[in-house]
Amino acid sequence: MIMTINTADIIVVLIIGLGVTLGAFKGVIKMVLSLCSSLMAIIVAFFIQPLILPILVANTNLFTRLTEIISQNINLTDLAQKIHQPAGAPLEMNAGLNPQIINLLTRKIGSGMDLDSMQMEISRHLAWIALQIISFFIGFVVIVLIFVVIGWILSGVGKLPVIREVNKAAGAALGGLIGVLLIWIGMLFLNYWFSTGQQMEIYAMLQNSLLAKYLYQYNFLLYYMILLQ
Repeated sequence: MIMTINTADIIVVLIIGLGVTLGAFKGVIKMVLSLCSSLMAIIVAFFIQPLILPILVANTNLFTRLTEIISQNINLTDLAQKIHQPAGAPLEMNAGLNPQIINLLTRKIGSGMDLDSMQMEISRHLAWIALQIISFFIGFVVIVLIFVVIGWILSGVGKLPVIREVNKAAGAALGGLIGVLLIWIGMLFLNYWFSTGQQMEIYAMLQNSLLAKYLYQYNFLLYYMILLQ
């Protein structure tokens, strides 16, 4: 398959370019604060996500609804047969699911149950993963808002003319890094959509891209979330 630059690549480049531009404009001190706040928001969101998750389960019907959506949109029979295959057999991409999610399902479920029971377990696990992603986003947004307020308070830092040029250059580099982090967060949300069998045209666009597909397949945030399973 010939890979060409498509909309997904353009979006990735625009986000990183925007981060670089804002970094050059704001300077290194403000971008250090932004980077630190972004990293801290991600870290804190991972810690408070387990606290938000049971609240969503207890007070909403999201888990049941997600299970229904997954059953309607994903070929669970095909996925169950792939997981049911002999150990060591290669697992192919299925229904847009990230390879890390497929490997997690294989470890969690294994091949020791019948296909019907396996399909039910797959839908429940996928719904749980989707709910974890939603709870992570809620925590991330809350923490970011808190850091925005702190940033406003510290907005006077970085206006010293002596370090203006170095400030802008280093700020551009940090802005690009923040852009990558934002892309990973956005693609974490895409994993939620793909795990429910929705928005598959976006998945196809990612798979045919030059750059965006690697940021999707090697998402550090998703990898860390799976490590916590």
